[in-house]
Amino acid sequence: MKNIISHFAIFACSLIGAFAQPSYNLQLAPAGSISNNQSYALSSEVNPGPAGANQTWSFTLPDTGIPAPIFEYLLPSNTPYPDSFPNSTLASKTIVSQGPFQYQLFSYYRSTGNITEQLGSISIIQQAAFTSRYSNPETILWNSLPYNQIQSDNFYSIMFADTSYGSKTIIYDAYGSISIPQGLFGNVVRLKQSRILSSNSPLSNDSKNTTYLWIKAGPVVYDPVFSLSIDTSDGLDGGIMVRRNATVPRQLTNTKILFSDSEVSVFPNPVADKLNIRFTPKNGESPMVTIFDMQGRIYEEIPEVMHQEGLVQVETQKLPPGLYFVKFSQGKMVRTFRFKKD
Repeated sequence: MKNIISHFAIFACSLIGAFAQPSYNLQLAPAGSISNNQSYALSSEVNPGPAGANQTWSFTLPDTGIPAPIFEYLLPSNTPYPDSFPNSTLASKTIVSQGPFQYQLFSYYRSTGNITEQLGSISIIQQAAFTSRYSNPETILWNSLPYNQIQSDNFYSIMFADTSYGSKTIIYDAYGSISIPQGLFGNVVRLKQSRILSSNSPLSNDSKNTTYLWIKAGPVVYDPVFSLSIDTSDGLDGGIMVRRNATVPRQLTNTKILFSDSEVSVFPNPVADKLNIRFTPKNGESPMVTIFDMQGRIYEEIPEVMHQEGLVQVETQKLPPGLYFVKFSQGKMVRTFRFKKD
């Protein structure tokens, strides 16, 4: 009997430990979103802190930051080069401006199963276009990852005769709370990503990069609360360069459409009193809608939504101001989008 009780106690403790670990369901930001990264160069004393359960991290940042690039997420058909990457499901446009110099980068992605891959990119410098294409795509993110589990990926890309080979590993190695000048964030998970890249070009540097991402738990878009990147590169003169950089919360904004693809559109964002969901009806598959907040608390759940010609309207006037998610499902199709309630 004592053995049975002790075994039950061990089993119960393991359950408590399992339920204490927050989880997430990560995806790239939806098409139509725009974000600005606030980047900071950091001193050599900055380190990522400990791994493990129920950690507390605290970071201070310098007063001045690096000019922030602007990211815009687009449908591939809304970019200049959709035919170059016909299998892509999402694209991004990056603009970096410093004085008279402007650099544009169009990147193309594909989401399948639990991963999102980058298929390649086209950079625009002084009106000249340069294409980089992954012969073996690079996994940008794993949509979910259990605590202490490691995922790995090998990739290689080609630009002209320059072939770059790379590998990466990522692990969900810690969870807890983090304090930065922008605020205190609880219920966060930390992802540690290590990336190695080498090239056959004498003009390119071999590099090693370790990036730590702190993200809110739950179903979220790729919107880190804080990230810390440590880059080590071989200099052309044989020396070693080490750079440390931090990024504070990305503010995803969109005044018109929160998400739009071939099947679903959600608008407006921000919303005042009524959220519209337009979709393609399917015979025998009733749509379902769930509204929940950043902590995963459900505010409204409609198991079988009544709609007219593929349009659902959800009343939002009773929602307190803040950020929310709407989950829309129809048959096997499931979409989760973030919106702001004014």
